Amino acid sequence: MASKHARNFKDLTGQTFAEGNLRVLGLFGLTANSKSVWLCECFCGVIKPIAIDALKQPTRRSCGCLNRQIAAETAKKSKPGTVHGHGSRGNHSPTFNSWAAMVQRCTNPNAPNYPRYGEWGVKVCPEWVTFEGFLSSMGERPEGTTLGRILDMGNYEPGNAFWQTPLEQTLAQRNKRALLKFAQAA
Repeated sequence: MASKHARNFKDLTGQTFAEGNLRVLGLFGLTANSKSVWLCECFCGVIKPIAIDALKQPTRRSCGCLNRQIAAETAKKSKPGTVHGHGSRGNHSPTFNSWAAMVQRCTNPNAPNYPRYGEWGVKVCPEWVTFEGFLSSMGERPEGTTLGRILDMGNYEPGNAFWQTPLEQTLAQRNKRALLKFAQAA
């Protein structure tokens, strides 16, 4: 017997969202509560998974590339006394905090998460070693997101790291576990 979710499932492949800036390529997976996550291509060429709730948000305008453009413009108009406009001396923006945490967990053996990142060989691309390079590439962190990687694997670099909702990060981790379990069985 078909589940309630299967009866209500609507294939979004080929549809556009975010004012026509995102095109759905196909189903990426399902969350723990059976909500769909879709693989989408942005007008800028980036392909990333986006949960249905995030995809249908009226404030979503792109994969995040428009946020990066706005961040670059903001950085040019930065506050006096700062290089990038994201605070100084302990009063930093969420974007700066995400960058700093990424660098710490990948490069500092004394960081609490270093054993799961730096020790395992997860690296930060040379472009992102400076906050300005990271900000220019990633843009400002949208509210309700954190920095994540595709399937929670690989390095922190353009094309593999995205601002993800907690739901998208959970799905990436679940899919990674399933992929690794499948690989071990083969």
